[in-house]
Amino acid sequence: TKEEKSELYYTKDDYDMTILAVKAIALTHQLPHVSEEDTSTRSNCMVAAEADGFLRGIELLIYPQRFQNKLVARRALIKYQTHLETNCNGVTPEQKAKAMRMASEKLSAW
Repeated sequence: TKEEKSELYYTKDDYDMTILAVKAIALTHQLPHVSEEDTSTRSNCMVAAEADGFLRGIELLIYPQRFQNKLVARRALIKYQTHLETNCNGVTPEQKAKAMRMASEKLSAW
């Protein structure tokens, strides 16, 4: 029915209000920048943020550097996969998969 449909779907105004609320949450939960040397504080911040269930799904707004790192890693993996497919004809699929896995581990260790 029309009433059920209106309860199931967002209107444009509902969507806009949700986006504003998400951005407000992201701004109020900004964590201080932690240097690369201070890994204990950084890991504690990450654990605290992940324990906050309502932040799930908007962590990329809260941690823009994390989003940027994921994007760079994804692009590099795609380039490496293309390189393996075009330039490494004598390599078995298992070896290519192992090479991709190792590259992924390295790129994800930021």
